[in-house]
Amino acid sequence: MIKNMISYHQWADRIVMDALSQLSRDHFEKDVGGKLRSARFRTIHIISALRTWIDRLEQKDVEYSSVVKKISELSKTEMLREWEHLNEHLEHVAANLTEKDHITYKPSRGGTFSNSVEDIIFHVINHATYHRAQLILILRTLGLNIPDTDYIFYIREQHGGH
Repeated sequence: MIKNMISYHQWADRIVMDALSQLSRDHFEKDVGGKLRSARFRTIHIISALRTWIDRLEQKDVEYSSVVKKISELSKTEMLREWEHLNEHLEHVAANLTEKDHITYKPSRGGTFSNSVEDIIFHVINHATYHRAQLILILRTLGLNIPDTDYIFYIREQHGGH
């Protein structure tokens, strides 16, 4: 199941990355108001969270704020390249762990937690889906036509529409 979830995640992210690549720098950075802020802001968060969780899966000590700082320094093209790389790396990391393995980590808000790889991967994909939807809303507000990224559309595409 994890392999299929990651494949869906990569598919949906690719749709959004393709749309982001069409944005001018001004539109990428344009504040659309409210808590959504900008496509750039949402992209930084999505990539930073993905990097942080991959590091945790690899048992690396990571501080989310330092990841955000590094990602914030990248150009849009570099961010999209990093996002693509991280999605490929997530697939590799997950393939080398079993679903029931437990990972112990320290989140930015303090404490120490231990969760199964399966639960972490589910969280990563659920979190990305939530913020990807926000990013799609921003992109549609900026006038782009983004295909639906719901899981069922992925399944239909994988099975030739049947």
